[in-house]
Amino acid sequence: DPLGLNPALWKGYITMTSLTKFATSGYHVYGPQDSLLSTLPDTLHVQGRIANNIVWAYVDRLRNSPVKELIILKFESLNGEEVQGYSNLFHYLHTRSRCGVIGNVTAPVRDMYLVPVSAEGAMPPQLRLLGVSSIPKKNRTNLILGLIVVNKVGAKRPRELKYEDVPPEEDEDEEGGGGGGPSNTTLDHLATFPTDVSMPPNMVAEDTAGVDC
Repeated sequence: DPLGLNPALWKGYITMTSLTKFATSGYHVYGPQDSLLSTLPDTLHVQGRIANNIVWAYVDRLRNSPVKELIILKFESLNGEEVQGYSNLFHYLHTRSRCGVIGNVTAPVRDMYLVPVSAEGAMPPQLRLLGVSSIPKKNRTNLILGLIVVNKVGAKRPRELKYEDVPPEEDEDEEGGGGGGPSNTTLDHLATFPTDVSMPPNMVAEDTAGVDC
């Protein structure tokens, strides 16, 4: 393993329409890992964007959840062409302070986000609180992390709140709506949420249709 870590838990492709597609491998950083190989699809499709701070706020709430747990992967690409695709996606997300929303996951995965972590600046405090030690605080490269929220096996689900009971606030984005349609769209997998992990009212994901490369 070139990274000096355990063998890759997942290998496949990450794709974002009109921007990039590249081969990559996912290495374990945090959380349970037994079922990831059979759970994640061969290709992860970025089908929306969401503000970084909203995703990290969600992570804060997950630490005490009785029904959900968090898994974190670190994606790496090694050859030249794949590294360029990885870099393109990182810079697209990082310069917009956005995370990518993976839209083609299935149970037991509930949500999955691609989170850019810059080589410059401090580590996100949530990673320190989780006790993540495999990502260096200094002298690291630009990284894309996969934050995967899974339902705990055998956990009893609490009563769910309907999303429409908490009207979302508009997420202002300088890019506008691309092809003339609505600039933001609430993804189906965010339509309901349990009372133990309440999404912020403005947890709205943006469609990636009409990406301006």
